[in-house]
Amino acid sequence: MKPEHNIGATGIWHIVTRSRAFFLLLPSLSALMSIIILLSFPSGYFSGDVMTYLALGKEVVGNGLVIPATNTIHYPGSIWVYPPVIPEISAFLILLSPSGAIYMITAFSILVVALTSIPVYLLARNLFGKDSGAIAGLAYAFYFPSLYEETWGGIPQLFSFLLILSLLALMTSPENSHLRRRIAFISAISFAIPFVHDLTSIVLLLSLILSLIAYLVFKERDSRLPLYTAVSILSMTVAVAIWYVPRLWWVIDSAFPGHNPVYRSLIGTLPQVSGSGSILLSLYSLQQPSAILSDLQFGWIPIILAFSIAVITALVLLKRDHRPLFAGLVLVPFSLLLYNVPDPVLFVRFSYFIYLYSFVLFSPLLLEAAKYIARGITRPGEPVKFAISLLLSLALISGAFGGMAFESSSHSYYGLIGGSESNNTDADQVSNFLAGVYTNGTVAATGQIGFLLMGDYGMPVIEYQGLNFLTQPVEWQESAAAYTLIYDPAGNISYTQHLISEFSVTFVVIQASSIVPVPGFYHLVFPTGYYELYSV
Repeated sequence: MKPEHNIGATGIWHIVTRSRAFFLLLPSLSALMSIIILLSFPSGYFSGDVMTYLALGKEVVGNGLVIPATNTIHYPGSIWVYPPVIPEISAFLILLSPSGAIYMITAFSILVVALTSIPVYLLARNLFGKDSGAIAGLAYAFYFPSLYEETWGGIPQLFSFLLILSLLALMTSPENSHLRRRIAFISAISFAIPFVHDLTSIVLLLSLILSLIAYLVFKERDSRLPLYTAVSILSMTVAVAIWYVPRLWWVIDSAFPGHNPVYRSLIGTLPQVSGSGSILLSLYSLQQPSAILSDLQFGWIPIILAFSIAVITALVLLKRDHRPLFAGLVLVPFSLLLYNVPDPVLFVRFSYFIYLYSFVLFSPLLLEAAKYIARGITRPGEPVKFAISLLLSLALISGAFGGMAFESSSHSYYGLIGGSESNNTDADQVSNFLAGVYTNGTVAATGQIGFLLMGDYGMPVIEYQGLNFLTQPVEWQESAAAYTLIYDPAGNISYTQHLISEFSVTFVVIQASSIVPVPGFYHLVFPTGYYELYSV
């Protein structure tokens, strides 16, 4: 094989990937990918958890930048359980610009995703070499399905992924100097993760515990990784105890809601939201991270098979002291993913752990594939620069177009309200009108307009949501109350009046197409084509 045909040979590839500028190139490409896709739509609608964290940020601002004991806007009266880092960041952005905070939160999530490409590169470089690291970093930079999390609002999970990969890059670095400094950084990052995202911290802690057990079983003494793993476990355990032990019942209700009598009693009254989805729906929802194949009902199958092959290959190629670490990191989320097959929401969230590590574990195979392609498109005597430029251009173009197709049909904020721009406009009109007449009390609403009212306008909202999306008895009760007030207010008028009094409801937003009979004390104050606003 001639040197000029080798993608890892000295030349343009080495100059680019070995330079300090490569650390700027990776996040720049990732941010560019997000911006191209987001700008491909003339109109968008911010909702979901983005609005939730905006509402939580407003609660923090209203409490003097201190995390309150209970929520006042987002399911008011429920216990504050959300890890504090992202709400505090949201509160800071609100103070900087109340009207622009929603855009800054989205920009922050894009920045976090972009920066994650750097520890992806460093970790793959530590495990498989510089060329594999560069391939992994570039593959992540073109990974458009992260937009699902960016736009829907999975900011805590995105931020925790950045911290996890930084932690693993530190732990696997071959540099042996400054041991105390490295342990301090490992401890600090591990301590921070539980205050960013609950699910990620629990999954990571279980993964590291399994890895440490594997180290002890196989008696790996010629590595510092068991020490680093133990330090990380200790730091995370302390942080988990500080934040989650005082909220132990919430943790139990989150993991095992069926044990709670409130949940069990409401399941019977809300049959349409008691289920968590079919197994087929769970599997089909994996189209989100494999949107290129979204036209195929089982388009996720090649992705799962390819990932499984890559993991096996990578575990063979990994050094002996790295295998226990990655065995735990992969097996725990994958096992929980299979356990949560009946729940499409958790199933998809667990799948993100699998895809996160795939950029690292795929890198040796991606490198070989890149070499093969480069040899095929580069004639003898042609510079490698042509091949590299072509590959990067194709990746950017295909990633951008794939991302656009993904955004047009995925569970993101575009067209959430009825799937049309006019319905979004109706939501804005109702919200603006309500902001002008609202004085006190809570608003009963459903869907994305509920998120809009609590996030953009800071109004306390009892929102109808599926019980499997909620984690507290107060939230379950408020959701059931909102359902009655929105979809069946005339069914039992005395019960409706009781709910209005119990939850201090002053306005109810009903979807006009539902054609819901309403009692006489529901006063229509603002109708649109999609919504009807009632005062009560």
